[in-house]
Amino acid sequence: FDPVSIRKTAKQLQLSTDSSYRYERGIDPCNVKRVAEYAIAMILEIAGGTVETAEAWGRMPTSPKIVTLRPKRVNAVLGSSISASEMVRQLEKICIKAVSQGAVSNDVDQIAFSVPSHRVDIEQEIDLIEEVARLYGYNNLEPSSAMVSSYPVSRKVPEYFPDYLRNIMIGLNFREALTNPLIRKAEASLFGDRQVSVLNPISEELEVLRPSLAPSLLRIVGHNIRHANRDLRLFEVAHGFETVLEEERQGTEPLAGYRERELLSMVITGSRSPRSWNQTAETVDFYDLRGAVEMLLEKLNLLDKSALNIYNESTIGIEITSAKSGNGLALKAGTVQQVGKEVLDAFDLDQEVFLAELDVSVLERCFEPGVTYEPPLKFPVVERDLSFALPRHIPAQRLVDLAMQSDRLVRSVRIFDVFDRGEAGSGDKAERSVAISLELADRTGTMNEETINAVVQKVSDNAKRELGAEIRQV
Repeated sequence: FDPVSIRKTAKQLQLSTDSSYRYERGIDPCNVKRVAEYAIAMILEIAGGTVETAEAWGRMPTSPKIVTLRPKRVNAVLGSSISASEMVRQLEKICIKAVSQGAVSNDVDQIAFSVPSHRVDIEQEIDLIEEVARLYGYNNLEPSSAMVSSYPVSRKVPEYFPDYLRNIMIGLNFREALTNPLIRKAEASLFGDRQVSVLNPISEELEVLRPSLAPSLLRIVGHNIRHANRDLRLFEVAHGFETVLEEERQGTEPLAGYRERELLSMVITGSRSPRSWNQTAETVDFYDLRGAVEMLLEKLNLLDKSALNIYNESTIGIEITSAKSGNGLALKAGTVQQVGKEVLDAFDLDQEVFLAELDVSVLERCFEPGVTYEPPLKFPVVERDLSFALPRHIPAQRLVDLAMQSDRLVRSVRIFDVFDRGEAGSGDKAERSVAISLELADRTGTMNEETINAVVQKVSDNAKRELGAEIRQV
């Protein structure tokens, strides 16, 4: 029954049995004779017969195993203040008895313990320390500061929010740019007509304060392209400036006629990935930048509160609805667009460039650092697809918002197809066909067909009443 010998034999024969699995872990040597006697008694009782001869091989241990324990070492390892007498009392509960002579005191250097033969796993002092910890109770031990594993209640956000944005953008594989807030008036006029002019410009290239970060970033893009660096992913967090209309001014102070906003702008152009022999070269497109913006919103816990509205063929707007915005109002956070040919020609750019610009104050105002855990659903999720014919002038996002608000069982709404028929302003009826996918979920039980149909009907009725949308018959 030597564990080492049994282990070697089982490995050599490549034969693992229940017996080898048991005996590899050791057995009580002092219990072998008693167990054999029990087995013989059962055989005689069940099958009858007599015992002719009985022989024994080997001999049992003559003395129990002695292991010493140092109380000071126990407290040093466990970070506790357990008394020596308490250690002895706990170990005696599992038949590990102290054999030291005299009374046990807290000042004793070490205590010798007699280990019962059935505890083949106790061989060293550290094994006794583990038994003390188990018997004393792990919950009663003070956790060490070096070993504590804790999770923060909320994310740590730096006091200066723009730095937090910079770290996120760098993590999204963008490079930061730093530009001069003074630019040419001709460049500024491409992005707004309310420029803040300098009274005494030092050169014609530094005439006005930039209304947007886009002109500065596009100049950097042009400079890099002319120097054979065509693959760029740049961002900048800085301030934009513009004048305020008379009717919008608040106060009579001189500075009331000007507005300063902190903006986050990003541009991408060129190849999607570095040139390589094992993959085809692909250029970035509108959806690469849109994906980067959505990843940013996801990092800020704002993606599920954001809506992307199509402004025109090359621009979408971002709106964020948050409880902090008050009354559930949607705040305009920025735009994602493909830079038009006129602007590309103005900056002498010969390849497609995609630009996004977000209002940092809106992001900071709506940002929610707390993460709320939502347990997975226990009941099946149901999906239903609906196709609506909308008037051309109604944004598809309004249909999505209306469907989300129709019933509490609507978990999510996704647009998977949009088709425009007829020209806007023409004699024909201009309409937009929008196909949406509804995801329905109930945390209280499995939905039946009647419940599902009622929700779908409610979405259809609301769309018809509020938007004039009709279900398309397929």
